[in-house]
Amino acid sequence: MQQKRSKFTLPIILAAVGTGIANGLFGAGGGILAVVVLKRLCALNSERAHSTALMVMLPLSIISVAVYMLRNMLIVQSALPVILGMLPGSFFGARLLGKLRPLWIDSLFCLLMLAAGIRLLL
Repeated sequence: MQQKRSKFTLPIILAAVGTGIANGLFGAGGGILAVVVLKRLCALNSERAHSTALMVMLPLSIISVAVYMLRNMLIVQSALPVILGMLPGSFFGARLLGKLRPLWIDSLFCLLMLAAGIRLLL
């Protein structure tokens, strides 16, 4: 099922700028905002919003990593084992996304955000 393409409207542009800022500041926070923007302002369903958010976040993440590298803020030795563990998880998660109902996708996403928020506060 093909969905309508989004037009460049002021709310979408402002939300995109905010998403870019969040990505630079928080990393994953940009991805969370991208999903919300894609669902609410671009009218994508849950599956397409989550998958498209990854595509949106890739160039943003590359820019953020480059800035962090120039500022000598990255610890590669700590990142490598995490990356190696996330690679298979990312593959299986992407496959699972196409099999879950939208309600489950949204519920799991909300629970993850809630758990992350509580963890940050404690």
